[in-house]
Amino acid sequence: MESDGTRNKLHSLEDVSSLLGGTSVWTLRKHIAVGNIRVTRLGRRVFVDEVEVSRIQREGLPSLSVTRCGRVLIPAESLQRLVPEGAQSRSSVDAERSRK
Repeated sequence: MESDGTRNKLHSLEDVSSLLGGTSVWTLRKHIAVGNIRVTRLGRRVFVDEVEVSRIQREGLPSLSVTRCGRVLIPAESLQRLVPEGAQSRSSVDAERSRK
């Protein structure tokens, strides 16, 4: 919603898929899960507003690294946003256990 009180149009993922030239809905969902696309959720339904669609059309989306089993590898810069400050990584915890 804009600060002047006007509302942006909300698009379903199917609409966004066609507006972006055929990007699959599942690819959009992966970008949403990683945090590359801001969404509005109404219950279980997911919508993307007009401003976000135009941003994606203008800037594009970063590439996703996908493993052979279909899991998305999250870029390191996205991981830093998800891990609380001061938390240890799993590899550092495993290294401490192996020293004992």
